[in-house]
Amino acid sequence: MKPTARSLPLTILLYFCALGAVMASLGLALSMLAPAVYASLQNEGERPVSRLEEVTATAREVRKALATPLPPVEPLGPITSRPARTVNAKAAKLPGIRLNAEARNAFASSETGGARGGIVDFDRHRVQ
Repeated sequence: MKPTARSLPLTILLYFCALGAVMASLGLALSMLAPAVYASLQNEGERPVSRLEEVTATAREVRKALATPLPPVEPLGPITSRPARTVNAKAAKLPGIRLNAEARNAFASSETGGARGGIVDFDRHRVQ
């Protein structure tokens, strides 16, 4: 027999040990995943609400609030009290300022006559 050749019982033993290790790792993985899977199956009907569903629900609430009519406003009662002071037409009119004739005609015409008939030629961007 060659030194690299193994006996049949040893080969079968190694085969079953490898198969057992694979089965043990699968069992461990399933035992860790089982609670998460069970919880997801229990909460299947309670999925998280998306942003679109939130906005749609808010829009429906606003539409419902706008559709309900407002109650009519009660009219105010008659005024029964009198004002603290009476207002006269003369008291409401403020005294105006009287200007003399020279002040009223001050800007009516310009004394500095130019080529354009009284309009002063002035350019603020031109160097004086």
